[in-house]
Amino acid sequence: MKATVLAALLLAYCILAACTRSSPNAQLVQADSLMQKFPDSALYFLEKIRPEELNSLEDRAYYALLVTQVQDKNYIFQENDSLIRIAVQYYDSIKSTSMQAKAHYYWGCIWRNREIYPQALGRFFTAISYAQKASDHKLTGYIYNNIANLYFLQKLYEQADSIYQITETIAIQEKDSGLWADALSQRGMIAIDRGKEYYHEAEQKILHAFKISRHIAQKRW
Repeated sequence: MKATVLAALLLAYCILAACTRSSPNAQLVQADSLMQKFPDSALYFLEKIRPEELNSLEDRAYYALLVTQVQDKNYIFQENDSLIRIAVQYYDSIKSTSMQAKAHYYWGCIWRNREIYPQALGRFFTAISYAQKASDHKLTGYIYNNIANLYFLQKLYEQADSIYQITETIAIQEKDSGLWADALSQRGMIAIDRGKEYYHEAEQKILHAFKISRHIAQKRW
């Protein structure tokens, strides 16, 4: 009898929790849907949201992540990381692997833009571990590309080239032509820096990247 009562109470609690669980702010969801193709429109929607409209920790973390993301996509320099820390702390606390990957990635982007490379690399490597657990291969490819770019900027060409090769493989698997072209062109630049004996290899990679980019432009046209 006691077991039956306990089971009934547990079921009632689950139903109540399901009914009262808040859903993400509709404006945030709309801004997120525009993020990839229309980041300027996403920025417009986010700028219209008032702080008092964010009634839950979930909404505030989601907002913090989206604002950081949209500023990065619109090439807006971010002076500090106070906003993205809200998202990182929340998603780490609830252990949402896919959102942890995004939050740590965009935290790394802030450090990257500020040219503080050790912190950026630390965030990117953390983000990769979460992205791989979440099977987010596309994000994994972009994180690897950022890591390779940071190695390239520091003239660590051997490390950069090895990471660009990983990026290429992921880009081909995900059919991401833009990422593939970027990795190829950067590998071509590395080959140029290695000296004249690598010029032919560099030419092949850069020409291949150009063909891919031209194909992308034609499809968009």
